[in-house]
Amino acid sequence: MTMTKTRDIPSRLNALLCAGIICAVAFQLFLMPLVLRGHLWAMFLIVALGVFLNTPFWSLIHEAIHKNFNANGKTNDWTGRFMSVLFGASFEILRFGHLSHHRFNRDWESEYYDPRKRRKIIVAADHYFKMLGGLYLTEVVTSFLIAILPLSLAKKAARALIASDMHYNSIASTLLKPEKLVRVRIDCVWIIIVYAASLSFFGPNWPVLAFLIAGRAVTISLMDNAYHYGTPSDNSVMAKELKTPMLFSRFILHFNHHDTHHHNPGLPWAQLSKAHAARGGEYHEDLIPALLAQFKGPIKIDADQKIAEAAE
Repeated sequence: MTMTKTRDIPSRLNALLCAGIICAVAFQLFLMPLVLRGHLWAMFLIVALGVFLNTPFWSLIHEAIHKNFNANGKTNDWTGRFMSVLFGASFEILRFGHLSHHRFNRDWESEYYDPRKRRKIIVAADHYFKMLGGLYLTEVVTSFLIAILPLSLAKKAARALIASDMHYNSIASTLLKPEKLVRVRIDCVWIIIVYAASLSFFGPNWPVLAFLIAGRAVTISLMDNAYHYGTPSDNSVMAKELKTPMLFSRFILHFNHHDTHHHNPGLPWAQLSKAHAARGGEYHEDLIPALLAQFKGPIKIDADQKIAEAAE
């Protein structure tokens, strides 16, 4: 596993990219409804064109989660929290969820099912919900549930919802701590302030704001799931390396080098392309086919079959 050196973190470039994303989000949330008041379809068009910015937006938050946004730890975390508020979820929830994804890769995400144990309709509903916005919405809802519930009740709820002792202990020992609960609550207060203010700016044009949030939910969930759909649940392949034009790869902060990232989670985004080449430069498939493949839905497998064979 690659160790990160502070000089490898492109702090200034990250700050510049962050400023650009924040300006774009602030424009959509506050300035656009004022400038284009009465021009509903123009606002819808701008939001639709800007939906792709959600990918680098999440990539920057992702860098902060791995402490790769800024060499200064406090600056890294505070900027991560600020971006997460605009993103609509608490930084602590996003960080816990993503680091758990690394630790328990595929445990909660498998689209494979044994028809003798699980009904396809249930698995399909779960798969398409997560893929078409559910991943993002779960992060938002979890943020507010954790913020609202008293700590003791939050632990009881987690215990009731999570069967695995290993997963529950991970939540109890990291996320459900008083100091983190305070940060989640503060983040959620600011999220309410930001989006309530934005709603007041939109007024009767509030469907545009709903469309903005829905576009973010679908984009984030669809892209994130594409890197793992069809990979073996035994974790022999942690994620997919997806081929995309270099310009777009840079636009999404080389998130397409996802298997490289999973093998080197401490490596800043600017180093992923070089690390990918050092590993042989091979890709599993192109990005667009990988995105479309998810719509095939759950993958049926018999109990005595190997997971890897089901994806062929």
